[in-house]
Amino acid sequence: MRAVPTALPDGRFSVKTSRLDIGDWLAGAGGLLLLVALFVPWFGRDDPYCVEIVGVDCPQGASFDAWQAFSLVDVILLLAAAAGIAMAVIAVANAKTDLPITSAAMTVPLGLLATFLVAYRVIDPVGDLSRKAGLWLGLIGAASITYGSWRSIRDERSAAVL
Repeated sequence: MRAVPTALPDGRFSVKTSRLDIGDWLAGAGGLLLLVALFVPWFGRDDPYCVEIVGVDCPQGASFDAWQAFSLVDVILLLAAAAGIAMAVIAVANAKTDLPITSAAMTVPLGLLATFLVAYRVIDPVGDLSRKAGLWLGLIGAASITYGSWRSIRDERSAAVL
């Protein structure tokens, strides 16, 4: 049996977006969204007594992104985002089916852990801080990684049975 080359004869890599299924797209997009969300404020302190008046701004309370709010969770979320992005990149760049399936299988537990960690903070925010947009974007991104990687495995398994 002859191995499929990873590069073209002239040294360039073969990249085809047609190799991406819906699961790969979801995991890759979720990874990018989670990566961006890590730098957007997740929690903040709003002043409930401030009423905006034309020409006078209300002082904004402190806002904290994921890097400031967490100590270990932010690293786990970064790994989950990288796994989702890597899953899509591997699917695009690899003509074999074993590596994309393996990467998707390894991404499912990371995405699931990230989804649970973010969902916990949706239910129980840090301290008495209010929820900000980054938290919701992080939840959508983590859930997309989880569902996309699971869907990618499911699609490959179904195709192998037929």
